[in-house]
Amino acid sequence: AETAQLLQVSEATVLRDFLQRRPANGVLLMPVIGESGTGKSHLVRWAHAKTPVTDRRHVIYLPKTRTSLKAVVQALLAGVDSGPLAQLAVDVDRLSAEVDQAGLEQRLINQMQEALAAAEPSASPVRALAGPKGLAVLLLDPHVREHLLSPHRLIPRLAAHLLADRCGGDRPLTFTIEDLPLDIADVKAASVVAQKMLGMLHSRPEWQAHAVELLNRHLDVAVMNATNLGVGRLQRALIDIRREFAAQGKEIVLLIEDFALIQGVQRDLLEAVIEAGVRDGQTVLAPIRTLMAVTTGYYQRLVETVLSRAKAATPYVYDLDVQFDPSDEGFIEVESFVGRYLNAARLGREELDRLQIRSADEVPNACEDCPVGVQCHPGFGTSAEEFGLYPFNRSSLRRMIDARAPGGKLHVFNPRVIVGEVVRNVLVEHSQSLIDGTFPDTRFREEYPLDQLPDGRLTNAVRSAIDSADPTDAERRATFLEFWGAPP
Repeated sequence: AETAQLLQVSEATVLRDFLQRRPANGVLLMPVIGESGTGKSHLVRWAHAKTPVTDRRHVIYLPKTRTSLKAVVQALLAGVDSGPLAQLAVDVDRLSAEVDQAGLEQRLINQMQEALAAAEPSASPVRALAGPKGLAVLLLDPHVREHLLSPHRLIPRLAAHLLADRCGGDRPLTFTIEDLPLDIADVKAASVVAQKMLGMLHSRPEWQAHAVELLNRHLDVAVMNATNLGVGRLQRALIDIRREFAAQGKEIVLLIEDFALIQGVQRDLLEAVIEAGVRDGQTVLAPIRTLMAVTTGYYQRLVETVLSRAKAATPYVYDLDVQFDPSDEGFIEVESFVGRYLNAARLGREELDRLQIRSADEVPNACEDCPVGVQCHPGFGTSAEEFGLYPFNRSSLRRMIDARAPGGKLHVFNPRVIVGEVVRNVLVEHSQSLIDGTFPDTRFREEYPLDQLPDGRLTNAVRSAIDSADPTDAERRATFLEFWGAPP
């Protein structure tokens, strides 16, 4: 078995590696993986800002805020106006103009039913799920269809996503067990064959995961057929674009902020970007460099062909699922991260905009002119850059981050959690208690439970001493010591 070796690198190293590494056979596929909130999309967005367009480089950028089918196809075909390619863009535009959400929902469920009915029984470990007598009978039944098309179900959300850009949320629009019609009301209103299939799904829970896998395997095909794209059409268009740019001596740089969100084109897009561009020693397709953010689980589910191409291009991935060292020495980088945000908050957005800040080195230190810095910094500490950590200190930061750790995983460096659930929450939601001198209060204690921490609570002896010394404010003092005191 291979032993994974972890090496910490900077974003500048990632960018240099991405732009300078020689594509193997004209293909460089470089995944940036990590769970939600780890900063994958931020890294891709930063790389885009740092990647200049040149006479020999065609840059395609797919931001996670523009993931409607029309926006994605427009971005992929931008700057290309040959007949067949232009017609593809026209067809997708026509979809948005001529089909409303209800119509697209019907198209999607019809195409899913046809794909499942045509699926070979060998396509699933549970043979009874594939083919015309399998899951397809559910999508053909009017009562089950009504349930699957009810608001907030997957297919209506997917149709809305295809017609309009996303307005929040990172969850890929794919089937999960919760999306199966297992909670359908009045099952007897369904046909006999649909009732039989629902009964088997209920009585055999192990079938449910296989049902989800089978549905997701045919989802992309259903989307492409329902939206006028057609299977393979976009792939052929992108191959033609690569052939055209090869004749011009150009390479393509493709940056994808969230691969899981570009619904409906994933299959064709992957096939196009892993197609070898060098044949018999000749460059027939333009080299293509792809930097894409993808969640860890989604990356692991990519077909083996894609994974093998990615590994051929680079023998490693950039993994943002990292843990911080909880020791004082290892926590320095977390302090630095928080210190920069606190300093930006003290300066304010208007001042940062006025100064036209473009890099971290240009940001002034708001603490330099603060009249209480001489008392504040020794008490609460500073980051390595001398940014004050008030109203936090090293101990409270470490314990608050662990208290909000996703899934109870301690010492996880998740920027979204640190900024949103710790820094911003305290500065905004607890601002009044800070002003009033009542922080940390009961609400704070409820928001940051210490039960999962191995040394979360004060000893009974210390707690008893606090109760005796200050019975009026004992609870607040205990909370303060448990967080800011590490605890004693």
